[in-house]
Amino acid sequence: MTIPILSIPEVYAQSSATRIFIHAVTSIDNISVVNLNDKGAARAVLLARQNDIVVVASPVEKAFLEYFNDLGFEINPQHIVVVADGTSEPLISMLMQDTDAFNQIISLIDKNSSAVLLDTFTITEQEISLAVKLEQLLPCSVSYVSAALDLAQAVNRKDVARQLALEANVPVAPAELITDIFDNDGGGLKEDKFISAIKRQMRLTSGVVVKGAVGASGSSTFVINDETDINELLQALDKRRDNDVYLVEPLFKLSSAPNATFWIDQETGTISLVNSTDQRLSEKLVFSGSVYPCSAVLYQEIVEASERLAKHLYKIGVKGWVGFDFVEYYDEVAGGYKFFFSEINARYNAGLYAKAVFDIIQQKQRQNGLPIPSFYITENLTVPPSCFAELKVIYQDLLFNPQTGVGVIPFNPGRLEDGLAAFICIASDLDDAKQLAVALREYDVS
Repeated sequence: MTIPILSIPEVYAQSSATRIFIHAVTSIDNISVVNLNDKGAARAVLLARQNDIVVVASPVEKAFLEYFNDLGFEINPQHIVVVADGTSEPLISMLMQDTDAFNQIISLIDKNSSAVLLDTFTITEQEISLAVKLEQLLPCSVSYVSAALDLAQAVNRKDVARQLALEANVPVAPAELITDIFDNDGGGLKEDKFISAIKRQMRLTSGVVVKGAVGASGSSTFVINDETDINELLQALDKRRDNDVYLVEPLFKLSSAPNATFWIDQETGTISLVNSTDQRLSEKLVFSGSVYPCSAVLYQEIVEASERLAKHLYKIGVKGWVGFDFVEYYDEVAGGYKFFFSEINARYNAGLYAKAVFDIIQQKQRQNGLPIPSFYITENLTVPPSCFAELKVIYQDLLFNPQTGVGVIPFNPGRLEDGLAAFICIASDLDDAKQLAVALREYDVS
């Protein structure tokens, strides 16, 4: 493999510019069935260097910061900026109105800094307005790493992404594109278009996948196992109205669901592989976690296809983070494994937070001459609403032990008060990581 492979700390070390992390997931406003909030912005403290700044929606618990610094992280509590909370507004909207938070950011920027880089979860008009306002207040340039807004939004569309993959000679699923789906007077759904397309695709496989062109994390994906599911689909599409273009594809039995995430350097155009995992998907193809490293039989071919697509994207102006989802399956007729491209995420990938934790743990274990883990599995669990200090006590028997290189690490502090916890299960053997994940799910938290 000729493509460079970098850890997340190595990506960030390439630039000396001070980074301002503001990872506002509410900027992805196209997930109509997912309740988004920006409490998860606190995860960005796991990415920041000593002089970087992290903007959060509420204070980060001291116990969380101490726990990670004990593991060898270098989180600087003085560089965490909390916007005025007590509101349900999106994080960037709150920051734009918070003079005190802006003044704190300005005071934390080194007077000798020649450049500041705005590191966001995705790019929208809000992020661009924030960069403009910061540059007006700072004595140095402020930039962000992304394609132009219209291009970034376009490549994230599944219909556009499919065409880009074809242009880069990357395999795609046989699919029908359904457009003009509502009556001209704003009336009902044109059901016949979907019914006929679904029945045609069912000639290839027994099931069908219907994907809205816009929607992250499987939020606009529908699985049709047989014709009895069609009516429920049509009712859902008629109610949602968040997409006017859909792809109808045959449903293959997955052997794996690989994700490959790349960093495209904005200055040099160098493309580096940063993460490659198996996505854990629910029966409805909704993302529920990751397994590292990727176990795909055709892993090498998938990475090569990803590199071709990344190069093609760079030529049209895409830079920064970009992730590609694939499907690998066994072709019973041809007697071998095949894969095809599924979608692009030209933004920060939520799976990168766990990878950042893993990269730093590996680095610290290596420096200290301790066992170096090679595998991880992420788990998202519902827990009793709690603080991080309480969570540590509850799961103390499973927590990561540097002496063995095995254990679990909770890494999303912002959602604990909502009863949501994210864990990374780390081990030197995949079976051990799986056993940890099972133990975590079955753990008695009463």
